[in-house]
Amino acid sequence: MENPFNALTSLSVNRPKATIATILILTMALSSMAQFINFDNSEDAFYPQNDTTELLYEIEDRYQASLDFIRIIDEIEQGGMNQTTTWEQFANLEADLATNELFLPYQETLFAGSATSGPAGSALFWLNSQDPVTTQVWRELLTLQLANVSVASEENFTAALTDLEDAVDSVPSPVAPTPQELREWNPGTVQEWQQRMDGNRNISAELGILQGQIQGLLQSRNSDEATLLATIVGPLQGTLGTYSGLQN
Repeated sequence: MENPFNALTSLSVNRPKATIATILILTMALSSMAQFINFDNSEDAFYPQNDTTELLYEIEDRYQASLDFIRIIDEIEQGGMNQTTTWEQFANLEADLATNELFLPYQETLFAGSATSGPAGSALFWLNSQDPVTTQVWRELLTLQLANVSVASEENFTAALTDLEDAVDSVPSPVAPTPQELREWNPGTVQEWQQRMDGNRNISAELGILQGQIQGLLQSRNSDEATLLATIVGPLQGTLGTYSGLQN
């Protein structure tokens, strides 16, 4: 069998014009198809397609590319999520990140008024805003003082109103924990509040009872007393409404 390269050589020597014409036609045909070839030389083309890349895309779509996110990955041993020391470590990491002087000028409060978000901050926020046990102290105090005002005589109304005002002031604001609160947080018996959290426990019913108690109190007093009450329980109703919106 004749070598194909020898055949091409012979053809180009014997019929040079036909060979040149064939080459030109093939070149033009291939060039006309080049317009349909798309080359992706964007920055995204250099990222691997995995879960981390998808997370980056999600963050960029939500917060735009003008923001940079810093993630701290802390490895823990099996069962570490049930340990108090682990949650204290989480809390200190979040507090350090929130107060780092290198990042302070560039922080954006994207997470419920906070520039940081992590397991400790989320857990502490849940404990302060939804946990039936942690919130029991201020809820019971409010219930008691509202009841005292409702039965107070005209002579004792002012004193009862002062006690109610103190109880209202004791209600914590439903905001993200501060770095100082994170550092001072004592996670306690972790498994107990984790069980309540996993069980979707909340204080929706208790908040509804408090709101009803306030309405009943306003209706039970005379107009002058109700006006004085409104200056105290009005802001309280707003706070309780915010708490209600946070329940699952």
